[in-house]
Amino acid sequence: MDKNNTKKQNNVKDIRTRILKSFLLFMMDVLFAAGILGAYYYFTYRAPKDPVEGKKIAIDFGDDTASQTTAFVPVTYPPMTDPIDPESKQASSEKQTEVVIVTPTETNPEETAKIDPAETESGDPSGNGTEPDTEPVPDTKEPSIQIVATPEKINASVKGTHYVGDSLTGADFVVEVTMSDGSVLANPEGFTAAPLALSQENTQITVSYGGLSTVIVAEAKKKPSDTPIPGKAGSWREKFASYFTSEPVLVPGKSYSDSNINIQISDISLGSGEETIRYLVADIHVADIRYFGTGLVNGDTTFRATSPVSYYYKINPAYYLITNGDYCGYHSQGIIIRNGVIYRQEPTSEDQCVLYADGRMVTYGPGEFTVDMAVNGGAWQAWCFGPSLLDSEGRAKDNFNTNYYITKLHPRTAIGYYEPGHYCMVVVNGRETGYSRGVTTKELANIFQDLGCKVAYNLDGGGSSTMSFVGQQLNHSADRYVSDFVVVSALPLG
Repeated sequence: MDKNNTKKQNNVKDIRTRILKSFLLFMMDVLFAAGILGAYYYFTYRAPKDPVEGKKIAIDFGDDTASQTTAFVPVTYPPMTDPIDPESKQASSEKQTEVVIVTPTETNPEETAKIDPAETESGDPSGNGTEPDTEPVPDTKEPSIQIVATPEKINASVKGTHYVGDSLTGADFVVEVTMSDGSVLANPEGFTAAPLALSQENTQITVSYGGLSTVIVAEAKKKPSDTPIPGKAGSWREKFASYFTSEPVLVPGKSYSDSNINIQISDISLGSGEETIRYLVADIHVADIRYFGTGLVNGDTTFRATSPVSYYYKINPAYYLITNGDYCGYHSQGIIIRNGVIYRQEPTSEDQCVLYADGRMVTYGPGEFTVDMAVNGGAWQAWCFGPSLLDSEGRAKDNFNTNYYITKLHPRTAIGYYEPGHYCMVVVNGRETGYSRGVTTKELANIFQDLGCKVAYNLDGGGSSTMSFVGQQLNHSADRYVSDFVVVSALPLG
């Protein structure tokens, strides 16, 4: 009996020993695999590498930025002023004409006191028009002859800024007619002007009234071309003037504007419960393409991931809006361009997104974008991650050039394009049940379609998705280390 018990005890010990050995071997395998992965990650993304010497693309920036940039003064919290939206800024900048309506009860007492009883119709000294006690004396005077003033001189001019090809209306003219009695009629009804179409920079227009006429010269500017010129940087300072402010205006977490950039932040929530989606939209207007660009972490052309997005406002307070980019250090494919410098030119099976110096943003399928196109077109940025989200009509795609994993629910960062000088960044929170579940690529495409963008492109997402505004991280994320970022800067880049 004792022998049997001893044997059983030994068997239990053997089983325990074997289980312990198996567990230890398993943990050694896990640690070994983790070490291999860690080493791969370190030597791929973090370890020192040979820097890449980029090739600079020749871009004609003109002198717009140099002549318009003022001394940079960092803005800080709390807010400098109350929120100002573009429409209210535009309205306040326009000269308002106040019309005062005087009612009978507002008659000036001093003027009333000056009324001559002899000049009142009834002879009542009060001038209040009450009838006298006696019969009125018939008027035996000769009827007076009314002299009608006639136009003697006409002056005219065109107000406001106009472009060649515009057509004027009566409201665009300032007309003054001097009458024979010395009075002046301002913009009298019935004046005519022709021609109204501004066919050239200096168009002669004949303005007429009451038999008089004068010839004036209406000046018109050449209308900015809607077709960008490849290789020449666009300037949208005049086009988006109502969005810019002469002094910095900051509303924490909401908006920033100065003489070169305007950023408006919207925090949007859709759905409820486990289906809640929360995302941020940064609407961006820039006066010059150099205020919208990218940065490499610590300027490192080895593309190592050595710092999080939030770090970069601390070392450069001109970086008012920062999001993560395409994590170009994660992969080795595609044409990579940062602020007009080509750092990589390898074939890729991914979609590419290219921002040109003239302000256009274009997405390309695999093999469609070449270095020659970048050089000849004046490419300012080229991202390689994807996929492209909208078709040529600005509608959300149904099929995407990416792998299955990317199409599933994730936190997201993506870039959108409306027109040259007007862009947006979208960052979607995700993987937080009850706060935000994230979105699929199709849902992300729908967001940009609803925003009215013409082009949209998915960048790196997941734990990388981060939006920092004037040093404040606005979204929920791990703010993990990345190799590059997208930035709207108060100072020109490149």
